[in-house]
Amino acid sequence: MTFSNETFAKRLKAMRAEKGLDQKQLAELSGVTLSSIVGYEAGRNTPGLDQAYRLADALGCTLDVLSGRVDISGVKA
Repeated sequence: MTFSNETFAKRLKAMRAEKGLDQKQLAELSGVTLSSIVGYEAGRNTPGLDQAYRLADALGCTLDVLSGRVDISGVKA
């Protein structure tokens, strides 16, 4: 399976919404800049590993969930 910006973008936005956070709040929780989060959710930018881990930690999920390797419910995709 290869990394997809589109999948990451959709998952990031869905997980953020599920937690009831706006982009600014996620930026504050994760330490990732607001402009980076906007770019990731738009699928224009690819996060580095450090940023991806920070986002996953802030959202209480794993990189497997954000990358689409595992379904949001935790079932292998």
